[in-house]
Amino acid sequence: MESLQLAVVAVKSSSCSVNQAANDFGIPEATLRRYVKKEPTDYPLSLGRYQPVFSAELENKLAAYLVELGKRYYGMTHFQVRKFAYEYAVKNGLNHCFDNEAKIAGVDWVKGFLKRHSEISLRAPEMISLGRIMGFNKPQVKLFFDLLKTEMDKFHFMPSRIFNADETGVPTVPTKVPKVMSSKGAKRVAKATSAERGKTITIVCCMNACGNFVPPAFIFPRVRMRPEFLDDAPPESLGLADKKGWMNQELFVQYLKHFVTHTRPTKDDPVLLVVDNHSSRMSLEAVEYCRENNVVMLSLPPHSTHKIQPLDVTFYGPFKTYYSQACDNWTTNHPCRAITEAQVPGLVRIAYEKAANQQIARKGFLESGICPYNPDVFSDSDFAPSLTSDRPQDTATSDPQVT
Repeated sequence: MESLQLAVVAVKSSSCSVNQAANDFGIPEATLRRYVKKEPTDYPLSLGRYQPVFSAELENKLAAYLVELGKRYYGMTHFQVRKFAYEYAVKNGLNHCFDNEAKIAGVDWVKGFLKRHSEISLRAPEMISLGRIMGFNKPQVKLFFDLLKTEMDKFHFMPSRIFNADETGVPTVPTKVPKVMSSKGAKRVAKATSAERGKTITIVCCMNACGNFVPPAFIFPRVRMRPEFLDDAPPESLGLADKKGWMNQELFVQYLKHFVTHTRPTKDDPVLLVVDNHSSRMSLEAVEYCRENNVVMLSLPPHSTHKIQPLDVTFYGPFKTYYSQACDNWTTNHPCRAITEAQVPGLVRIAYEKAANQQIARKGFLESGICPYNPDVFSDSDFAPSLTSDRPQDTATSDPQVT
């Protein structure tokens, strides 16, 4: 009844049309048009035998609770909302028509609830680890920006001297395939790939806040590096080999030499290199090399790269999409042949040339608050997921570091 009255007020105040008000408040259009013509005293005191289970106050509290759970990455499923609604009604001693045997609210109630609260909808979530949920919190991020400000004030880094480097994996069998045309009603629609499983080659990318990129480095899962693997790679790429194909302390020092070769830092013109806090960065050899070659290396807070690392924020998403497209095109043009590690650098070059542009790089540093320096780039809603496990800061935990 309250929704009907609010809808009538909205129409009469000319804030929206009858059609819009009917959609917003979940009321049949014909019913709303009929009551718009009536005087307020003509409204019925009830909706007959159809009584709402929850009052407007209780339902608004339920909606606010669901929104808060969603912000904290613990949103309820359709089934969980129905179970919770039943318990909510029982807890408040309300008369209801829910299923007492299954102890669950009906599907129709959920549909009506979603109509009355347009700010809530059923959406497909992405998976995120507990480490990232707990790690991206306000004290850790504040500490990082305090360290960043200290180094910025000390060295006065220009955007062209602020870099971010990070590695990611590129598989010989892409994880995503594009949609294809197929007949309606087909029981199975498939797309040919190289194999069921493939090898993963690690690629290290680096960009600065002006939009310039350092040639990437490849880490192949093998004992010895074969120079011919880089024949079709992006120009001046670095080729490395490791039995597991992962970055380690020895390879990171080799990458730092590659980085210094292309950035040419000096005592009067040093560079800032922002990296994550992976163990490969924390070797004495790497720290000494950075100090000797005028590289200021600043590490990000643990489990926070999805929000504060420029490469993760804007670059790797489109890059991997382009890489999957390149793999699909190669498979189509080379039927019955599998993609091997020898083809990966060439496919990476195709994706890299599309994704490595100034707009993507500059936007990554802007949205992470690194350049221009903006410690207030993240709002309270960004930190909401960490509130579930929030506790006083432990000084013994790992913090961002600068070398």
